[in-house]
Amino acid sequence: MKRELKHFKIGSSYGGNQDWFPTFMMRIGGCGAETACDSSIYFALHRGLSKIAPENSARLSRDEYVSFAYEMKPFLSPRMTGIDRLDIYIFVINGKNLIFLIFYCILLGTR
Repeated sequence: MKRELKHFKIGSSYGGNQDWFPTFMMRIGGCGAETACDSSIYFALHRGLSKIAPENSARLSRDEYVSFAYEMKPFLSPRMTGIDRLDIYIFVINGKNLIFLIFYCILLGTR
């Protein structure tokens, strides 16, 4: 049986895109922040974890998505080794006591 995750769109794009980031380093090394954004939006829309993504996740514009990615950047900054350990994906979001964990299989799906 084939199982697929539900998609969401930012404008006409399925999820976000590193090419949207205005800085060179985020365009070549922002995959962690981009994956965290897409995962946060997915979990907010389809798993009821609404506090881990922007309130208007179902209608985010490209600019709002980029702003959200730059909120993620301090936690998942581009680095020489990439995001190569699961513990890097565990962090507190927006100063709240919410622990966000992205499972290792999501790491395999980064762009």
